[in-house]
Amino acid sequence: MKKKIIIAAFIAFVQFAFAGNNGRVGHDSRQENVYRPLARQGNERTYSHPQYFKPVLHVRSVCPAPVPVCVPVPMTSRDFAGLHQTIYHASFESTKLSIFRQAMAYNYFTTAQVLELMDLFYFDSSRLDIAKMAYPKTVDPQRYYLVNNAFTFSSSARELNQYLAMR
Repeated sequence: MKKKIIIAAFIAFVQFAFAGNNGRVGHDSRQENVYRPLARQGNERTYSHPQYFKPVLHVRSVCPAPVPVCVPVPMTSRDFAGLHQTIYHASFESTKLSIFRQAMAYNYFTTAQVLELMDLFYFDSSRLDIAKMAYPKTVDPQRYYLVNNAFTFSSSARELNQYLAMR
């Protein structure tokens, strides 16, 4: 009998120490009566005093701290204006493409910014390359259908749509 009392006292102490309910043993906002009387075994009688009750321990799940979510931020209008001017003043398509690749490595774009950059190129093949390269770095891919308007030929728009469907 002493062993049961010691075990019940130990369990009550553990609940008190780790329950986090402002020091009130046996109080839980989810269940008013946390104690359950011991079942009658043989000739033993059950006691009405709480120290002889068996506490019901609730396991509280411990959630890890939320992981910060990195949300890509598009180029600021000032930075984009500088990129736009740099590409605009480049003489050759290949130079313009290499400038865009360099800027794309460290920046994100909106669909509207991609459209503006595509307008700086003369050939549909270059525009298609820009559209394909910029898609993973676009912060609003749900509006990327607007890029189809920048192509001269419908075959380029069709090729872009096939490329996006494969991703």
